[in-house]
Amino acid sequence: MESQPHNEKDANSMLYINFNQDGSCFAVGTQSGFMILNSNPFKNNFNRDMNGGIGLIEMLNRSNILALIGGGKSPRYSANKLVLWDDHKQKEISEMRFMSSVKNVKMKKDRIFAVTEDKIYVFNFNTLELFDTLETKNNNKGIISISIIGNIIAYPDKDIIGSVKIKDYDKQADKTINAHKGPINFLQLNKDGTILATASDKGTLIRLFDTSSGEQIQELRRGTENAEIYSISFDDTNRFLAVSSDRKTVHIFIINKEDQSEQNENEENTISNKKSMFGNFANFFGMGKKYFNSEWSFAQFKVNSNKTICTFGKDNTIIVVSNDGKYYKASFDPKVGGECKKIDDFLRIW
Repeated sequence: MESQPHNEKDANSMLYINFNQDGSCFAVGTQSGFMILNSNPFKNNFNRDMNGGIGLIEMLNRSNILALIGGGKSPRYSANKLVLWDDHKQKEISEMRFMSSVKNVKMKKDRIFAVTEDKIYVFNFNTLELFDTLETKNNNKGIISISIIGNIIAYPDKDIIGSVKIKDYDKQADKTINAHKGPINFLQLNKDGTILATASDKGTLIRLFDTSSGEQIQELRRGTENAEIYSISFDDTNRFLAVSSDRKTVHIFIINKEDQSEQNENEENTISNKKSMFGNFANFFGMGKKYFNSEWSFAQFKVNSNKTICTFGKDNTIIVVSNDGKYYKASFDPKVGGECKKIDDFLRIW
């Protein structure tokens, strides 16, 4: 989640906040450097004073390797310079320069993905040699998602507004998914890249797609009013999906999967997302069934922050952190849903 600092006089004002690949840690870019914190249990692991702002930071799992981009009122690095930082040695180990500003960075143990407004550069992690170049367009937010398992990447299509390109490097296969009518605002692959979640700039609907077939799996409704989506997170079992936005509510949805259907038939209480009570009256109101048949969240967690990102913790919990320096942890009932129960009152990250 990229955001502007609330108080430019405060050297610790957040410029950027992001979970690592499994959500066990999160990194914070500030006006003076960066911080790495443990998600669950909450703990400030370490702070680094870099004598300048870090506007983007990406962790490589829980390793000592970080990718840094400068930002803020006094950037530590220029916006077109990507620095690889070894925190054990506390020094720069490599740098890459681009013709334009780097909007996002993703890392895996074998690859680095650097996103500019119109291109995605894929590098071999060990040699830093350019492996591939992908074309996108007007990608000012650096929208991209990569699978943790396998080698699948998703990014906005350069030709068709609202469409997403899926590239599977292992199968050498490409696919275009027509996800929304409006521009893509956020997208997220699950761990193995089999499911893609997308949101448009309206932020009212989250759509799930099978990345192999390109078919839509579900349509989830966050709300009726427009919102900016800041994060979408899958749990490890692909059973639940969490969505945070600027509407101060984190929504949790149930993911419909074929392999869960047989399991649910043997349960006394089969759980599902809520649907509109007016579904059967769609034609009467002169509105299509698509609006009424979208699924609403089965659990919700209200927060006191406008800009948040979220991830799943252990034992049916969610972790939420905000750009105004707050940390939340809450639990949800996987069978009943409803309002989440706050476990920790919000804690200040600093």
